[in-house]
Amino acid sequence: MYALIGRLSLVLMVGCATTGTASLKDLPDDWPPLGTTKQDVHTRLGQPSTHSMSVESGQQQEMWIYNYEQSETNPLLFVVAAIAVAATGLERSGEAKELVLTFDQDGKVISRSMSTQQIGTSPAGPTDQYVR
Repeated sequence: MYALIGRLSLVLMVGCATTGTASLKDLPDDWPPLGTTKQDVHTRLGQPSTHSMSVESGQQQEMWIYNYEQSETNPLLFVVAAIAVAATGLERSGEAKELVLTFDQDGKVISRSMSTQQIGTSPAGPTDQYVR
Protein backbone atom coordinates (compact mmCIF):
# COMPACT_ATOMS: atom_id res chain seq x y z
CA MET A 1 0.00 0.00 0.00
CA TYR A 2 2.74 2.49 0.97
CA ALA A 3 4.74 1.55 -2.14
CA LEU A 4 1.73 2.41 -4.32
CA ILE A 5 1.26 5.76 -2.58
CA GLY A 6 4.97 6.50 -3.00
CA ARG A 7 4.87 5.74 -6.73
CA LEU A 8 1.76 7.85 -7.25
CA SER A 9 3.44 10.72 -5.39
CA LEU A 10 6.43 10.52 -7.75
CA VAL A 11 4.14 10.61 -10.77
CA LEU A 12 2.38 13.70 -9.40
CA MET A 13 5.68 15.46 -8.76
CA VAL A 14 6.78 15.31 -12.43
CA GLY A 15 6.30 18.80 -13.78
CA CYS A 16 7.00 18.86 -17.49
CA ALA A 17 4.52 19.28 -20.33
CA THR A 18 4.86 19.58 -24.09
CA THR A 19 2.39 20.68 -26.74
CA GLY A 20 2.58 20.96 -30.50
CA THR A 21 5.01 19.39 -32.95
CA ALA A 22 7.67 17.68 -30.80
CA SER A 23 10.05 17.22 -33.75
CA LEU A 24 10.38 21.01 -33.85
CA LYS A 25 12.35 20.84 -30.59
CA ASP A 26 15.59 19.66 -32.21
CA LEU A 27 15.02 21.06 -35.70
CA PRO A 28 17.92 23.18 -37.02
CA ASP A 29 17.01 26.84 -37.58
CA ASP A 30 17.93 26.54 -41.28
CA TRP A 31 15.58 23.61 -42.02
CA PRO A 32 13.84 23.22 -44.40
CA PRO A 33 16.03 24.66 -47.14
CA LEU A 34 14.30 26.83 -49.73
CA GLY A 35 12.87 24.63 -52.48
CA THR A 36 11.88 21.78 -50.15
CA THR A 37 8.55 20.24 -51.16
CA LYS A 38 5.38 20.18 -49.03
CA GLN A 39 5.58 16.38 -49.05
CA ASP A 40 9.11 16.43 -47.55
CA VAL A 41 8.02 18.89 -44.87
CA HIS A 42 4.89 16.86 -44.09
CA THR A 43 6.94 13.64 -43.88
CA ARG A 44 9.32 15.18 -41.34
CA LEU A 45 6.94 17.35 -39.28
CA GLY A 46 3.43 16.03 -39.90
CA GLN A 47 0.34 18.25 -40.02
CA PRO A 48 0.91 21.96 -39.35
CA SER A 49 -0.77 23.66 -36.39
CA THR A 50 -2.20 26.29 -38.76
CA HIS A 51 -2.70 26.30 -42.53
CA SER A 52 -3.77 29.20 -44.75
CA MET A 53 -3.91 30.19 -48.42
CA SER A 54 -3.37 33.63 -49.99
CA VAL A 55 -2.65 35.30 -53.30
CA GLU A 56 0.44 37.54 -53.51
CA SER A 57 1.21 39.42 -56.76
CA GLY A 58 -1.18 37.13 -58.61
CA GLN A 59 0.54 34.00 -57.32
CA GLN A 60 -1.16 31.54 -54.99
CA GLN A 61 0.77 30.90 -51.79
CA GLU A 62 0.21 28.54 -48.91
CA MET A 63 1.41 29.12 -45.34
CA TRP A 64 2.01 26.38 -42.77
CA ILE A 65 2.74 27.20 -39.14
CA TYR A 66 4.16 24.69 -36.67
CA ASN A 67 4.25 25.36 -32.92
CA TYR A 68 6.00 23.61 -30.07
CA GLU A 69 6.06 24.44 -26.38
CA GLN A 70 7.86 22.67 -23.59
CA SER A 71 7.26 23.96 -20.11
CA GLU A 72 8.60 22.96 -16.77
CA THR A 73 6.34 23.65 -13.87
CA ASN A 74 7.08 23.77 -10.20
CA PRO A 75 6.18 20.25 -8.94
CA LEU A 76 3.78 21.71 -6.40
CA LEU A 77 1.56 22.77 -9.30
CA PHE A 78 0.21 19.24 -9.43
CA VAL A 79 -0.65 19.29 -5.73
CA VAL A 80 -2.36 22.65 -5.33
CA ALA A 81 -5.19 24.19 -7.32
CA ALA A 82 -4.57 26.78 -10.05
CA ILE A 83 -5.90 29.57 -7.83
CA ALA A 84 -3.41 28.70 -5.13
CA VAL A 85 -0.62 28.68 -7.72
CA ALA A 86 -1.48 32.20 -8.80
CA ALA A 87 -1.77 33.36 -5.19
CA THR A 88 1.57 31.89 -4.11
CA GLY A 89 3.47 32.88 -7.25
CA LEU A 90 4.82 29.45 -8.20
CA GLU A 91 6.97 29.46 -11.35
CA ARG A 92 6.36 28.05 -14.81
CA SER A 93 9.14 28.27 -17.36
CA GLY A 94 10.16 26.72 -20.64
CA GLU A 95 10.64 27.34 -24.33
CA ALA A 96 8.29 27.97 -27.25
CA LYS A 97 9.20 27.58 -30.93
CA GLU A 98 7.32 28.58 -34.04
CA LEU A 99 8.18 27.65 -37.61
CA VAL A 100 6.40 29.56 -40.40
CA LEU A 101 6.73 28.19 -43.93
CA THR A 102 5.42 29.71 -47.15
CA PHE A 103 5.02 27.54 -50.25
CA ASP A 104 4.64 28.70 -53.84
CA GLN A 105 1.98 27.38 -56.23
CA ASP A 106 4.31 24.46 -57.11
CA GLY A 107 4.38 23.36 -53.46
CA LYS A 108 7.97 24.38 -52.72
CA VAL A 109 9.23 26.41 -49.75
CA ILE A 110 9.87 30.02 -50.77
CA SER A 111 10.35 31.45 -47.26
CA ARG A 112 10.82 30.18 -43.73
CA SER A 113 11.04 31.74 -40.33
CA MET A 114 11.93 30.05 -37.04
CA SER A 115 11.48 31.86 -33.75
CA THR A 116 12.38 30.66 -30.28
CA GLN A 117 11.15 32.34 -27.14
CA GLN A 118 11.68 31.70 -23.46
CA ILE A 119 8.37 31.49 -21.64
CA GLY A 120 7.55 31.69 -18.01
CA THR A 121 6.54 33.71 -15.11
CA SER A 122 8.50 34.80 -12.12
CA PRO A 123 7.33 34.27 -8.58
CA ALA A 124 5.23 37.10 -7.24
CA GLY A 125 7.15 39.72 -5.33
CA PRO A 126 6.24 41.15 -1.95
CA THR A 127 3.33 43.52 -1.80
CA ASP A 128 2.14 46.28 0.50
CA GLN A 129 -1.47 45.38 -0.17
CA TYR A 130 -3.52 43.98 2.70
CA VAL A 131 -6.17 41.48 1.67
CA ARG A 132 -9.16 40.75 3.92
